[in-house]
Amino acid sequence: MALLTQHKNKVTVVGSSALLGSVEWDKMSGGDLTHSITKLRRTAGAAKEVLAADYEYDNITLEAFVDPVAHADLLVALKNLARFEGTTIRVQAIDNAGVPIGKAVEYFGCSVAKSTLPAADANGEEAAKLVIEWAVGS
Repeated sequence: MALLTQHKNKVTVVGSSALLGSVEWDKMSGGDLTHSITKLRRTAGAAKEVLAADYEYDNITLEAFVDPVAHADLLVALKNLARFEGTTIRVQAIDNAGVPIGKAVEYFGCSVAKSTLPAADANGEEAAKLVIEWAVGS
């Protein structure tokens, strides 16, 4: 059985706008699942029991290198408060030929919680990046 490496996880964003489909995401973090748990005793001296409650996904942060032509409309939309509600973030393992393997992990009902547009530096030579933090529905 082969092990999965981080660089073999391809991230795509689909659903609410064609503008998001033009972005090739290079980094993803977050999406951790947290269950709200309470431990309680029914009466004094009784053993504690686990009471499972709601769950929540942490926000997902995606990063991409900016193409000033392909991403121009997306950058303007983000600056103009677009939230892209109802978006799906898909993480798919790929093989060495780029062919999908296994099942994709998908996060549904996502919405932009924060966007960081590319920085400017007259003396900088680093690649410009777009960073979007997504609130996850399910």
